[in-house]
Order: sequence, then structure tokens, then C-alpha cells
Amino acid sequence: MILKDLLILLVVLSLAQASSPQHIIHPKFLHLDWPADCGVAFFQQNTAGRIVSGNEVRPYSWPWQVSLQVKSRGSKKFVHVCGGTLIHKNWVLTAAHCFQKGKAEDAANWRIVLGKHNLNRTEPTEKIYNVKRIYRHERFRYPHLNELDYDIALVKPEGDILTTHFIQYACLPKREIALRPGHFCW
Repeated sequence: MILKDLLILLVVLSLAQASSPQHIIHPKFLHLDWPADCGVAFFQQNTAGRIVSGNEVRPYSWPWQVSLQVKSRGSKKFVHVCGGTLIHKNWVLTAAHCFQKGKAEDAANWRIVLGKHNLNRTEPTEKIYNVKRIYRHERFRYPHLNELDYDIALVKPEGDILTTHFIQYACLPKREIALRPGHFCW
């Protein structure tokens, strides 16, 4: 069964690479080795479930939080553009609007930064991964429409993301689960 899932995944990814660079073909066939140890932070959160008025969270208490950074053409400096969530060693979940035309044309201009608390300084806990591929939902049309329907994207790093006490996976709900408003889902 695992071999069959891997074969299907390889076919899907091959088809995706042959198509437009920002679309996933048949994501329902994506059966991966989802992490069993997801949603575990080694440093306890100190918030009431949300950040209000810019209150700072306990450092490293959200280890699945990702900084997606881009460098402008001709520049060597990376700038934080959007946040994301580490859901698998090969996948970061984020918003499709982060990769609007002009920003998403070349995955080589992007990087994934994990294990950070302060974006304004280098930290010994941080790890940086280059982006191999960006997949926006095929029905995402922003900024052509006024709504942000299908505002979801997956970012694939060039290599496997290794976990540490400062870098962990968030959990995704099972397909049959309908989350209630206010329900914690990490």
C-alpha cells in the first residue's frame, strides 16, 4: 500500500511539474507520511489562543510558524512577506496571495525560515531552506476578483525540513472533522 501511495505521489508530482508552475494536479491523491508527533511545542504558549494588541508570544512556543521571505530582482537581501505553517517535512501551508504576479514567478527568489522568534536578527535556532516549488490553488484568482476564495498555497523546500525543539509540525484536521469557531487546531 505504501509503495502504491508513493507511486501515485510521483505521478502527481510529475504531472504537476509538467503543468503550470503554480498548480497542483489532483491533490486528493496526495497520501503522505503525515507526522504522528504534530502539534507538540516544547515551550508552552502563554497566550489566550490569539495575539491581541501586539502582545508578544513566549519565544519558540509556536515551532510550526514559518517566515516566507523573498529577495527582489538584483538584490541579495531577503524580506519577510508572509507567514506559513510547517505541516510536513516537505510542505509549508500558506496563503496564495503571498505569491502574486511579480512575487512568485521564480521559486529561487524565495526561502523558508524556521526556528525564529525575532525577524530582525539572526538567531542560533533558525534554519533556512531554499524553495523548490510554489503551488497555488488552481482556482485562486486574486487580484482579479474582490474575494480571496481558494487563498491557499503549498511551498515545497529543496530538501527535507528537519525538526528540532524549535521547529515542529502543526497538525492538520482529518477530512471528516468540521472545526467549530474558536476551536484550537494545532
